[in-house]
Amino acid sequence: MRKESQEDGLSEFQFVVIDIRKRLDAPASAMLQSLNALTGNSISIIDDISTVNFDEPPRKTAFLFVSSEFDATMGSELEHTEAVFVLEDDIGKVDYEHRFDNGDDLIYQLADEIYRCYQQEAEQYLISGDVKTAEIKRKVSNKIHEELDKAYNSALKSDSTITKSIDA
Repeated sequence: MRKESQEDGLSEFQFVVIDIRKRLDAPASAMLQSLNALTGNSISIIDDISTVNFDEPPRKTAFLFVSSEFDATMGSELEHTEAVFVLEDDIGKVDYEHRFDNGDDLIYQLADEIYRCYQQEAEQYLISGDVKTAEIKRKVSNKIHEELDKAYNSALKSDSTITKSIDA
């Protein structure tokens, strides 16, 4: 079992994925799973929107990745929330900056934000003189897109194999 430490997780940032998982295709789902495994406790996944409680503000700066259904219930911006990214049902609202029409693009945005936060924390540790922790955070950040591409391609290959066997 993987032991989580402050060194390989994020100490200042939290990513919250709400009501998204059931809306993802196989490649996007595999990418989310890969990111979750790589970043330890930095991603919280909430499938049941009725269990979301924003009365207690997060202890870390949060990035929210939510369904358009959940977004409609959120109201105003939440304290300690850096950004909200939406998997949008209404194609007219898609802007590919904060609103995406497919899970793949949304999960790639999640990966970009995680990468940026790991790099930012690595720089902060380097400035404070903690070179070891800075290097660990840089190593994790440098794995993010590589692992994401592996998960995506593996899911595509698996999906293609299933399709071929069904068609045969």
